[in-house]
Amino acid sequence: MPDDRMQTQRVLVVDDNHAAAGTVAALLEACGYATAIAYGAEGALTLADQFRPDVIFLDIDLPDMDRLRTAAALRSQQTGGHARIFSVGFNAHLAKPASFEALLSIML
Repeated sequence: MPDDRMQTQRVLVVDDNHAAAGTVAALLEACGYATAIAYGAEGALTLADQFRPDVIFLDIDLPDMDRLRTAAALRSQQTGGHARIFSVGFNAHLAKPASFEALLSIML
């Protein structure tokens, strides 16, 4: 069930697996989060600048950029602490496939 606090949070899902990215985004949207999807590191950098996410779920095995460089680049783009990036550097780590409960436990 959507919660007013969740509705204001913006989540960027970054995964080269289209099905996985779509599933995570759909589950989060069903809970009231605003989501955007990028299928690679370069797309994530562009979209993060435009979408200004509060949280980024980042696949650590993207084909177009090393995971450490991707996380560092995303973190350096954020100003004013707008993003908590769940990636290497770790704020949290989930193994695929993550359960719906695990996704939500990180968001709360």
